[in-house]
Amino acid sequence: SASSSSSSQIVTNFVVPPPLGPVISKKWEFSLNARAFGIFVSSDKVYAADETGLVCELSHDGDLKSLFKIEDGVKCLVNDSGFLFLGCNNGSVYDLTSGSPRLVAKLEDFAQIYWIDMCIGRTVVSDGNGNIALVNSEGETEWKKKSSGEDGWMVRVDPDGIYHGHSNGVTKYDHKGNVVWHTETHPVLFGWQEKDYVYASLVEAGCFDGEIAKRLKRAGAKSGEVVISLMWNTTDDLDLHVICPSGEEIYFCHKQSACGGELDVDMNTFCSMSKEPVENIYWTNAPVGHYKVNVVRFSKREGEETPFEVHIKNRDQVSKFNSVIKTERTTLLVHEFDVTLPGATTTSSSSNSTTKEKPQKSVVKISKETGEIKTIFNAGLSVPSVTCSENGSHVFAGVPQSIKCFNEDANELWQLWTGVGNVMSMQYFGSLLFAVCNNKLICMDVSDEAIDKAKKGNAEIGRILQRDDSIIQTPEEIEMADGTETGVITVVCVKEGSKIRVRPKSGQGYDSDKNVQFPKNIRSDGAEFLVDKLVSCGAFYRVEGAIKRKN
Repeated sequence: SASSSSSSQIVTNFVVPPPLGPVISKKWEFSLNARAFGIFVSSDKVYAADETGLVCELSHDGDLKSLFKIEDGVKCLVNDSGFLFLGCNNGSVYDLTSGSPRLVAKLEDFAQIYWIDMCIGRTVVSDGNGNIALVNSEGETEWKKKSSGEDGWMVRVDPDGIYHGHSNGVTKYDHKGNVVWHTETHPVLFGWQEKDYVYASLVEAGCFDGEIAKRLKRAGAKSGEVVISLMWNTTDDLDLHVICPSGEEIYFCHKQSACGGELDVDMNTFCSMSKEPVENIYWTNAPVGHYKVNVVRFSKREGEETPFEVHIKNRDQVSKFNSVIKTERTTLLVHEFDVTLPGATTTSSSSNSTTKEKPQKSVVKISKETGEIKTIFNAGLSVPSVTCSENGSHVFAGVPQSIKCFNEDANELWQLWTGVGNVMSMQYFGSLLFAVCNNKLICMDVSDEAIDKAKKGNAEIGRILQRDDSIIQTPEEIEMADGTETGVITVVCVKEGSKIRVRPKSGQGYDSDKNVQFPKNIRSDGAEFLVDKLVSCGAFYRVEGAIKRKN
C-alpha cells in the first residue's frame, strides 16, 4: 500500500448519509483534497484528479506511484494515442505522459471547460453554456457551435464524428462542425462510448419550470435529491427555514447542516435588495426522515403582506405551494414531508399545492450511425455517470449514493451502495470498477463472486490508503542543455504572423513543415530546444520524454 505520512494539504470532508442497502466490495480507497471528476484507467494504473489540481497515480492494487499538483482544478483525464492529458477548468491542457505535468495548450474562447475528449490529435471541448468546439494542437479553436441545449458535460469523439450530450439530448457532428443527427432525450450529464454506440446518462430536467427556474439559474443555485426554493416579488426580506430530520435548522444564520443540507442562495438582506428575489436550500444526498419548511418575514419594506411561492423537489416529485405572509418576525409553516428509501411511497401534508411526477431517469444506448435509441436502461433515479464493460455486456449506472448494474438487454442485475457518496465518474477494467466519489478514489470488486457476497451483506471492506504528500511534484522548469545530450532531436521556434510555432529543425528525418505540440510559455522566436522523441499524430508531432533548452 501507499506509504504513510501526515497530509500537508487541506482535505475537504464530505458528509455522506449512511448506506440504505448492501455496500459494494472495495479493494481500496484513497482520499484527494476535494471533489473529483476526472479518472482514467490504463492496463496497470489508475489516475484521478480533483478541483484543487491534485493528480494521483496508483497501481490497480492501490500502490501510490505519483502525486502531482497544478495550478487549476482538473475536470477530466483523457487518453489519446497513448498520451495522457489533463483538462482543467481554465482551459489549460497538460500532458502527463512523460511524468511531471507539462502545459501543452491553453484553449481559447472558453470561460469554463466542462469536458474534453481527443482523437488522433483532435481535441473537442464542451463548456457550461452548451457550446461544442474543435480545437487544434495549439489550443486554437477551429470551429465552435452552440447546441440546442445548455450545460453540455458529455463529449465523445471518434474518427467518424463528435457526440455532444447536453440539456436537450445528444447531437452528433462531423469533424467540420456539421450536424449529422440529433436525438432528443432528458438532460444528459456524462457519457461513454463503445465502437458502435454511445451511452448517455440522463438526469433531471431542472427541478422547476418557469420564472423560479430562471431566477435560480441566475443566482447560481445548486440542485440535488431534495431542493426547497422560495420566490417572491418585493424587496421585503423573506427567509427560508428548513428543519432537518435530525432537528437541525438551516437558515441564514446556520447555512450548512451536518446532514449535508445547504442554504446556497440568500437574498434581500441588508447588503442588497432585489425585486426578483429567490432563496434555495438543497441536499445532494438527502437523509431519510421528516422535513419542515417554514418562511419568516424578517423585514417588511413594501405593503402589509407579501405573497410568495415555495417549490419543493423530493426526489422525483415536484410540488409548488402558494401563500401570503403578513406579520414581521413570525414563522409560517408552509409544508411538511418525508424522504423515504428509494422506491418507497413519499408522504406529505399541506394545502394549496400542485404536484407533478417527473419521468424515470435512465441510461440510453444510441447508435453512432443513425442516432436511434437502441436500448433504455431504466434506473428510476438521475444518473450522474455511466460506464460499460467490454462491448457493453454490462452497463454500470451511477445513481445517488449507489451503483446499478444492467445486462445488455437492460435487465437490472443488482444495486449496491458505495458508502462514500455519489459516483461522479467511473471506468471498468477486468473485474474491477474504479470510481471517484466526492473526494475519494475507490477500487470496487464487481466479479460475480464479490457481488454475491456483497448482496448478502458480506462485502470486502478494503484498505484505506494513506497519502504521502512529501512526493507531490509540480510542473517542471525547463532545463538548459549542457552539450552532453545524445540521440536527441532539435526543434526550433518560428514566428508565423503573430504566433510562434515550434517545428523540427530540417535535416533530421522529420517533416519540418509540421508543428510540434509544445508549451507556449517557453516559446520565443528563434529559440531551439532538444527533445528525447517526436511522435507523429497526424498533422502534428507530440513530444515524448524530456525537453531542454539549447540556446
